[in-house]
Parts: sequence; structure tokens; C-alpha cells
Amino acid sequence: MHGDLKLENLIYAKKDSPDECVKVTDFGLSKFFAFGQKLKGAAGTLPYLAPEALLFHEMGPESDLWSLGVIAYILLSGSMPFSGTDAKLVSAIRAGRYKSLARARVSTTAQDFVNKLLVVDSQKRLTVQQALDHPWIVETVKELPQQTFRPLPPDLHEHLTKALIRYSRQPLFRRIMKLEMAWCLSPSQRQSMLDMFLYLDPTHEGTIRLHRIEQELQGHLSSEELAQVMKAFADLDADNDGEFGYTSLLSTVIFTRFQFHESFLLKAFRRLDEEGTGYLTRESLKKLHFRDDQVEEILRQGDLDGDGRISFEDVQDFWKATTSSMQMPELKMMHPERMGGS
Repeated sequence: MHGDLKLENLIYAKKDSPDECVKVTDFGLSKFFAFGQKLKGAAGTLPYLAPEALLFHEMGPESDLWSLGVIAYILLSGSMPFSGTDAKLVSAIRAGRYKSLARARVSTTAQDFVNKLLVVDSQKRLTVQQALDHPWIVETVKELPQQTFRPLPPDLHEHLTKALIRYSRQPLFRRIMKLEMAWCLSPSQRQSMLDMFLYLDPTHEGTIRLHRIEQELQGHLSSEELAQVMKAFADLDADNDGEFGYTSLLSTVIFTRFQFHESFLLKAFRRLDEEGTGYLTRESLKKLHFRDDQVEEILRQGDLDGDGRISFEDVQDFWKATTSSMQMPELKMMHPERMGGS
């Protein structure tokens, strides 16, 4: 749950470039949720706050959908659905009372979209998938100019495949550190890899599906190598939904495209050490939503001095040791004709 979706937290990727993608910012109130879990208390910006936050002092992922309804209302009409003094705002939000969009000459399907988001009963509100499947969204997307992306040239395709194989052979803790380092790349560094991501995301959903990776690699890897690569990517799929994001892909190729510097390592360690203690412990790793078996494997690999925790010095030694042990001969690509494929 983001917890504070509002127009001020939506920005263009580049200044004065309305054709660029829009990004969501300010995740200071965001929370990870287990299915059905609720957050006690109310947080956010009052005009965008969902009724359940005011009525029951609890919030969940569906609260973001209400905020999305408020944003859609503003973009369609140019005015706020709820306004006035704080007392009037609270009263109107609790009752779900707002002016009809019909006055703004908005299409009936757009009105229906907003009306089904601004529903007081959170259980009757549109879910994320239902919102994506709503006729207004579907038809609007169809009307947008369709961008076409060139397929990866053969040399870049081979580069990606080799990088994935190497990545899959690395210890879990090294893969995790590379993922954190990928988050530390500058916007220009991230942009340089965007074409590769879009190639693997042909439907432009913003994520890459595991089966898409598998399809891309079949015929280029042996069955054993393919299984190894897919297991490594499954480890990136923290919520087991069969997909992962752009940064996860970056982590697999980060130092085949960018020069490693120890500052990357320190930034990654600090990202994992959220409490600033200088150590990664079993308890702190669990708070980062690693599975129990992953926590034990991380400690086994990274706790080099055996004191039950991982210091930055441990990380430095681990990185050096695994870097030297990862030196391997040039990989030979498998081609369909050599595998009996087509």
C-alpha cells in the first residue's frame, strides 16, 4: 500500500516531457501487506483519504484505490470531489458524497470508473485488476499511440543470455546485494537498459513475466542451464506472482554494463541495514520480508566471522571471495540446430 496517493506524488520522468512515463513518488507511508491484513490508524492527506481510515481508523491496499478515484475525478473535472473545512471534508468522505461528473461533460464510462472507485464500502470498491479491466481504461489504452520497439539485436540477445547464466550461478547473498546495488543506479544508467526491459515486456505492463524469460531462453540453453536460470529468477519473485520488475532485471546485468565501485557495495549494505545498526541480523533480515530459508542462507554465506550477524567488513570479504571464485571460461551458446530444436 502506498498510503498517500495524490496528484503531488505523481511526476514525469523528465521535466517538460509530457510524453515521458509518469512515476509515483514519496513512499514514506507505504507498507507491505499480507492478504487481508489491515493497518491500524489513519495516515495520508485528508482530501484523498479513504472512508475506512476515518470511520474505523484502519487502512489496506484498497484504500489506495479510493485515492486513485479522487485523482481520476480531479483530472477529469479540474476540481476536487471533496472540499471545504476539515469537518466538512470528513463528513463528505465518510458519506461518499461528491458532485456528479455529469456536470463536467465526462463520458458515462469515465463516470462509472470513478463512481466504482469512490465507494464507501471498501469490499465493494474496484480491485486493482478490476480497475485495469474497466471498459474506460481498456478503451482509453486502445486510443493511445502504440509505440513499437525493435527486437534486441543478436549480439545484445547473446549478452543478456550469458549474463543470466552467470547470474544464476552466483550465491543468493551476492544476487541480493546486486539487486540492492541496482536500486542505486542513476536515472541515466537505468535508462540505458530500458530497451532490454521493454523487449521482455511486450505488453508494456511494467513487469516481466517468468514464462516470458523462459520462452526467450528456450533453444539457447541446455535444459539444465535453463532450470538454473529460472530458479534464480524465481528467487527474485518475492510475492510468488510469476513476475518481477525492471530493477530485478538490472541486477542480473549491472556489472556487465557498468564498472563496479565499492561505493555501490556500501550503498547496498545501507539499504539492507534499515535501522542503521551496522549489522544485518536474523531479525533485521526477516523484517525485510525474506523467507526463513533465505535468511538462513544469507547468514550462512555472509557471516564470515561466525558471530551471528553480517557487518560491512563481512560483505567486503564475501564480495571479494565470490568475485574471484566466479571467474569462469567464456560460455558457449547453445543453438536450436545443435539441440534438435527448431
